[in-house]
Amino acid sequence: MVALAEAARDGRIPNAEIAVVISDQANAGGLVKAEEFGLETLIVERRGRPRVEHDREVIAALQSRHIDLICLAGYMRVLSREFIDAYRGRILNIHPSLLPSFPGLDAQQQALDHAATSSGCTVHFVDETLDGGPIIAQRAVPTVTMGRARVALLAGGPGIAPVRALLEDLPGAAGDVALICVGARDRAPLGDEIEALARRRGAEVHWVAPEDGLTGERLRALVPDIAARDVCVAGPTPMVEAARAGLRAAGVPPRLVSSEAFG
Repeated sequence: MVALAEAARDGRIPNAEIAVVISDQANAGGLVKAEEFGLETLIVERRGRPRVEHDREVIAALQSRHIDLICLAGYMRVLSREFIDAYRGRILNIHPSLLPSFPGLDAQQQALDHAATSSGCTVHFVDETLDGGPIIAQRAVPTVTMGRARVALLAGGPGIAPVRALLEDLPGAAGDVALICVGARDRAPLGDEIEALARRRGAEVHWVAPEDGLTGERLRALVPDIAARDVCVAGPTPMVEAARAGLRAAGVPPRLVSSEAFG
């Protein structure tokens, strides 16, 4: 959602404006971000309501604002037929796999479980099928298997979503996870959110200046028991790629993610 808001603001999506950001969760972080962009926000609660009833309220809100296009940005809910018919051909979704492979939840883990040599993301129109609408665009990234940690390298992912997905996917218990962030803490656009995510996950966080590098010696100094930990490295794409050699030298099967959250 943040990436869309930035693109519309900067004119990278020409002749477009974001009219409203709607969520069914009152505590959704995207609502706070939308307000920071000066966008209208709307909460349409769905808990305890039939799907059709909820969707009709959303449709009414969209129609009253003369909405032309709907982008599902982390909206984890199957739309009703009535909703789809009201905006058929005008609803876009981003799915984290190369559809038609691995639809549904946990797409990245599905790709790893099937030993896929590549994964990626798909932008597609939404229809009645699960992640089965006509494909608009796709981008592939390689998957990497390194010892016990099977990982997908997410190159240049927008915002904090790749970091959140990385932390949530880790099998280790609280205290067994170390998150190494490559970048200046005070200049990371989403540094506070990254720290909060790590605390909720029970992960210790280390910030490393890019100029310091991530050699095996540096990693062992940061996390002395590194070989027994689930270690994540997050940062801008070039830094994450450069971290591979250091992690291998430290004898660590790493999980890597790059994100614009680090500038």
